[in-house]
Amino acid sequence: MQELHGETVNYTPKGGDGVPITALIERGVLEAQGPDEARIAYQVVIHVARADVPTLTVGADTVALKKRLTDSADSTLTVVELLDQAGGYWTLGLS
Repeated sequence: MQELHGETVNYTPKGGDGVPITALIERGVLEAQGPDEARIAYQVVIHVARADVPTLTVGADTVALKKRLTDSADSTLTVVELLDQAGGYWTLGLS
């Protein structure tokens, strides 16, 4: 069972400055891809309000967050996939 937590993360758009926003974070969602299932698609999935992130650039925007709740420091991950854009939220795959 995955734990979901609303947390403050630092979202940095391509060519911009980092902005603290609140995100719902899904940890432990490693997804293998490719013919031999050897490539990891993303490490973390986040849900963010489109009001907080009105535009995004897949492959260039980054998010600083704790990959594990026990981490003492943030890791910076890249937005690698737009998974969904339902309602007023983006669902983003990070790696």
